[in-house]
Amino acid sequence: MSSYLTFYLVPKKDKEETKEPLALMSYSRSSAIYQVFYENNDIAYKGNDDKPNYTELTKDLVNKVVNAVKTDYDDAQKNFAARMDAYKSIKLEGETFDTYVEDFQSTTSYLEELKETIAQVEFIASMVEDLEYSDFEKILINID
Repeated sequence: MSSYLTFYLVPKKDKEETKEPLALMSYSRSSAIYQVFYENNDIAYKGNDDKPNYTELTKDLVNKVVNAVKTDYDDAQKNFAARMDAYKSIKLEGETFDTYVEDFQSTTSYLEELKETIAQVEFIASMVEDLEYSDFEKILINID
């Protein structure tokens, strides 16, 4: 069964007028964005009731996610550098060389994915940061 993390914009209200949240974007369970938000926050499940459940995306909540991804990136970079130093101290041939190449390729790919995730999460953070200058009062998220 598919699961999605969905971001909603809530328009600013005109006196007594209730505005429904507008779906902005969704990320599937297999995406890095879904994973970092899910792992670092307690996000409401949409639910099956008549009234959906939401978690408000605050500056603190999104900054927690940004910091978690940056920490993952820094840790991965340090581990990668240590492994590359270890490879330099041994003779790279045959199976050892193949292992080195595979490790190098998969880790550099992982680091690029983390950089892309950081950029996406920082974009989401900038939306939250600049919300007061928009026509929206808040950003909500949930998982369905």
